[in-house]
Amino acid sequence: MEHLFGKWLPDLPASVSDGIDLPMSRLLKARSLTAALRALPHTFSVELLKLGELETECGGRLVREVLLKLDGIPVVAARSECRIGSAFWQDILDCGTRPLGERLFQADLEGARSAFEFAVYGEGCGRYFAARRSQFSHHGEEMLLTEYFLPELKRFIG
Repeated sequence: MEHLFGKWLPDLPASVSDGIDLPMSRLLKARSLTAALRALPHTFSVELLKLGELETECGGRLVREVLLKLDGIPVVAARSECRIGSAFWQDILDCGTRPLGERLFQADLEGARSAFEFAVYGEGCGRYFAARRSQFSHHGEEMLLTEYFLPELKRFIG
């Protein structure tokens, strides 16, 4: 999964917010996406796609990519990454098919999260209709979490 968005904004772009209903808007802005998806009357699960090292311009990164599913259907693709050597974040990210949200909120990281930034996919792309990202900090180490909302999510909401 690549970072496919060019412009990140402090709120949902009007092109997205005008076209969705209130339950979807609340989900896109939920503090814990894991808790919000689990609250729906559907079976929630996580599929681990990748946990491994990636070499970037900024050095080595540990990357975790997952699909969040409702009733076995992927509704969110998520990517988390931290610097190789960040023991705290590497331990948090190495959680298999356990939701990252569980680990983050159990680790008492309240206040360590940046504000959300939002983006939409450009015309004709279609795989994601919106995304959000935020950064978590712990003792000077950072972890970036990006969540890509798939069109299939719309059939489970509202």
